[in-house]
Amino acid sequence: MKAIADELNVPPRKLRSCLAESELASWCRGQGIFVHHLKQWRADFCDPKRTQRSKRKNDYSRTAPVYYDVDY
Repeated sequence: MKAIADELNVPPRKLRSCLAESELASWCRGQGIFVHHLKQWRADFCDPKRTQRSKRKNDYSRTAPVYYDVDY
């Protein structure tokens, strides 16, 4: 890894970071999502303040129920 980083004239840490991003992007493509979606989901689930705020915002128990006629 160090030899490649030296050849490309970049710090080894930066090279490792780029490879990790590339692997993450490849995995996301395989799952049919984008990296920014994964990062947003992680931020939403890891930040308790943000999670509580979104729960209040999406609290459907305060609204009247909606019934749909569905013909199968």
